[in-house]
Amino acid sequence: SPPAAPLTGSVNVCAVGATLLGTHDSTIFFDGTPDQYAKILLCDSSASSCARKCTTPEVEGVTVVWTHCCDLGRVTSGQYVQVEVWEADLFSADDFGGSVSVLLAPGGFVGGTLELQELGRHTDAGSTIDLTIAAQWGG
Repeated sequence: SPPAAPLTGSVNVCAVGATLLGTHDSTIFFDGTPDQYAKILLCDSSASSCARKCTTPEVEGVTVVWTHCCDLGRVTSGQYVQVEVWEADLFSADDFGGSVSVLLAPGGFVGGTLELQELGRHTDAGSTIDLTIAAQWGG
């Protein structure tokens, strides 16, 4: 039988919080505590092409709480949500902390703590992000 046609639906992603372990920028003027934020992106089915949908506010700390939600609008099953954690820098380019990708599919991931993948140069293994994904799938 032919493969099932992809479903369409509406998806809301919430970046609840994160713990970014590792060394962080510090200068004589600052205490070295990271200011973290997350970018929420919607990616195609191969995860090779992504578009930023929203960005959380910056929150200071190694462990942060954002509880920032983003309506992705209409999506198709098989697409991915990619969430990137960044450390804001005042005097240089922001530092990439790590990212996770979650497949959008009926019955898929709905929430919890995920370990960051593709870690940045200042990020240690064990760094995590908390996400919730609410999806309503149609036909």
